[in-house]
Amino acid sequence: MLTEARKWEQASKASDQQICERVAPGGLYSVARRGQTIQVRRGRAWITFEGMDHILEPGDMLRLFQGEDPALVSALGAGHLELTVRQG
Repeated sequence: MLTEARKWEQASKASDQQICERVAPGGLYSVARRGQTIQVRRGRAWITFEGMDHILEPGDMLRLFQGEDPALVSALGAGHLELTVRQG
């Protein structure tokens, strides 16, 4: 069940900005795609955009190239997901 939705518009406003987030199991986050990089710090992430699914493990990174549709991020499994979103 999807329990939360949130946009990270701030992640694309400054080139040196970095946001650390914790996603609860079953939580869903919407990230505007403006060239950010997402790195998983703890847990497993499911990220989907433009019809493609990506599964990331701790230490994995994914670049969100610019696009109109947001990327959706969710925690996989029973644990929390900790990730960093940074511009560039």
